[in-house]
Amino acid sequence: MGIHSIDIVTVRQPNGNYQVFSCVLWAECGKGETSHYTNAGFTIDVQTECIAQKLHQYAVAFNKPGHENYVGRHMANIQKACKTAVDAHRSLNKVHPWANGIGWDCAFTDKQDQIVFFEGNLAVARVPRMIFVNQDNLKDFICDFAWPFKSSRSLHA
Repeated sequence: MGIHSIDIVTVRQPNGNYQVFSCVLWAECGKGETSHYTNAGFTIDVQTECIAQKLHQYAVAFNKPGHENYVGRHMANIQKACKTAVDAHRSLNKVHPWANGIGWDCAFTDKQDQIVFFEGNLAVARVPRMIFVNQDNLKDFICDFAWPFKSSRSLHA
């Protein structure tokens, strides 16, 4: 299967709670040594731990047939990885309270339940692409994180 990595974006909500904003599998990385060579991206349903759909709109290279066999696969321990990412974000905000969104890169090892987190970045480049996955994401983002009419419902207050 080559190199695969998981991209988890966590956000701090205006009310101070934390949640997973998106969870993505980068797969089919060809002969590349990192996920930067990915040829396929997929959303992961954190509740069911299953690959939900292809990310056609994320990059031009993904908007083509192929790799549909990933959809529906179970991704064991995704909930554990997401909980770790949320806990890390909460801890980070004790020192850096301005970090509203963090993109966490992790991968599973050959050991069944071992997860390695190897990077965390501000999510400014990742969030916009996920906002426009569908109309529901856009509506949820505006209503839950960027409501222009009440500062208590906006991260920019």
